[in-house]
Amino acid sequence: ARYGNEIEVQIFTTVEGGERAGSVQQYVINGMTVTAITVEMAVGMEWIARDEGIGQLFARYLDFTKPDIVHFHCVQRLTGSIVEVTRDAGIPYLVTVHDGWWLCDHQFLIDDTGKVWTGEALTIEGMMSANVPAVSIERTVYLRKLLADAEAVLAVSASFAEIYRDVGLTNVKAVENGT
Repeated sequence: ARYGNEIEVQIFTTVEGGERAGSVQQYVINGMTVTAITVEMAVGMEWIARDEGIGQLFARYLDFTKPDIVHFHCVQRLTGSIVEVTRDAGIPYLVTVHDGWWLCDHQFLIDDTGKVWTGEALTIEGMMSANVPAVSIERTVYLRKLLADAEAVLAVSASFAEIYRDVGLTNVKAVENGT
């Protein structure tokens, strides 16, 4: 509404409960084009870090829309593959983080036993000493690299920004919710 003549905003998202995985819908809301893809529903789908098919589809979307910058928020279900193809295309990007999905297997930084995953527990060494499976560590390394390559990682609070800085990310900024 404020910069409509200067900035074109487009949204790429998922459809909950679509009929066929990979189907794409487009519509306009408040003057913004929304492209929505149906992803395949699967057990543990929120944990999956990569999906080459979605990555390829998003790469075609980037080729078509030619954005100057991309802002990622809640990439679960779309996976880190959409971030990876953006980075590989040389398009600057920002990532808003509001949970632990990027840092470990526990989206809200608490496991089934009640253990809180922050600080030393989130280091690769800490994960290895806690006998975290290699596939989980590989996932974490992949996602953290995508964050490290971002123009900025935008955390929703100062304390949450500190959790991300504690794992070695230097491009983290706090942007309080609501601003």
